Amino acid sequence: MFELIESAHAASLHTGWAGRAGSFALHSALVATAIVATREAGPARPEPREIAPLVWELPPRPPAREPLPAAPLVPGAVQPNIVVPAPPAVVPGDIPPPAPFAPEPPPFVPGAVVRPGGEPVVFAATTIHESRYVQELPRLLRHPPLRYPDLLRHAGMEGTILMEAVLDTLGAVERGTLRVLQGGHPLFEAEAGALIAGSRYRPARVNGRPVRVRFQVPVTFSLRR
Repeated sequence: MFELIESAHAASLHTGWAGRAGSFALHSALVATAIVATREAGPARPEPREIAPLVWELPPRPPAREPLPAAPLVPGAVQPNIVVPAPPAVVPGDIPPPAPFAPEPPPFVPGAVVRPGGEPVVFAATTIHESRYVQELPRLLRHPPLRYPDLLRHAGMEGTILMEAVLDTLGAVERGTLRVLQGGHPLFEAEAGALIAGSRYRPARVNGRPVRVRFQVPVTFSLRR
């Protein structure tokens, strides 16, 4: 009887330990599987975001220029080739002789008018005539002695002074009209002006009447005797 009880208890104990061992083994297997799965999976990675690509737009190309149409050829528009004939080698003998030259007109007298069948008549006494237009040039009657500057004499200098003046109808040089046309040393110019201003002339004449005239007189200073 005792054997039955002990064997029953032993069988009961054996059955309990066997169930516990199987449960522990199953639990260990589940834990190991979970650990392995966790290692293989690794940490969760964030999903990559899409980056919009950078695009540079090129400017549009300019439209291609159309070639200009060629000008149509117009028949007959070519310029003719002009040929200049060469002069003849032999001069023809029927060329008329040149016309004779017309006679030169008489000299013009300013301030005078010519009447038919008469002589020119002076109508303005204030007109200043040029010496080349008068009929009678002025003529020297008297003059003061010509002084040679001592400074220029000792220096051996010579020269010619060309003076211009207006002579009135009485044969005297009008004041303010004397000027030097071609000068030299200032001392020569001063003495030449004093000589012309102090001289007396027979007045110029047109048609026998005295007139005012502009004339030129050269005054020469020379040491030669």
